[in-house]
Amino acid sequence: MRVILQRVEIYLDAAVNLIAGLAMIAAILAIFAGVIQLAFLPQDPEQTRAARALGVLHSNWRGLIIVAVPLFYPAIRRFIEEVDQVSGVKRRPRERLISAESDEL
Repeated sequence: MRVILQRVEIYLDAAVNLIAGLAMIAAILAIFAGVIQLAFLPQDPEQTRAARALGVLHSNWRGLIIVAVPLFYPAIRRFIEEVDQVSGVKRRPRERLISAESDEL
């Protein structure tokens, strides 16, 4: 059972890394497309290019959240796991909790 769980964990980690990489590429392409749109497309007579780009960002903010959460989740999780002291309160080391959990399995 442990071997199967370890393999599943490896595959899930690989999937998260792949999705994070693809999200990073998509974010870079979106930024690049936005810069190209602002810099080189002809200006509308009714609106400026910057206002149009901000309008697109405003109308698609949910998509930005969908991309940003998986992109930054691993880094934020690692940071939270490695923090030793917050506002003067120290926490127990994580190694003790892991060894206790592994004994229960």
